[in-house]
Amino acid sequence: MFATYVVGHATSIFINLPKQFDGTVSKKLLEVLYYVLPNLSNFDIASEAANGTSVSAAYVVWALVYGTVYTVMLLALAALAFEDKDV
Repeated sequence: MFATYVVGHATSIFINLPKQFDGTVSKKLLEVLYYVLPNLSNFDIASEAANGTSVSAAYVVWALVYGTVYTVMLLALAALAFEDKDV
């Protein structure tokens, strides 16, 4: 769980790679991970809270939609994984 938290907050690193990674398998793999893993920085409002600025309604809606869609996708995958299991 801790690794998911750390990777989820560092996903922007996966897409903003130096030019040395262009055309490599590593870049393709990291790009796939960028789109598969949750981007938890979408929910980070620490800088707004520290500076006393308000969070826009559009940002809150975006975070809610992103979280809901990601949760629904994970629940659907879990349902598929346990579909034929006996209880």
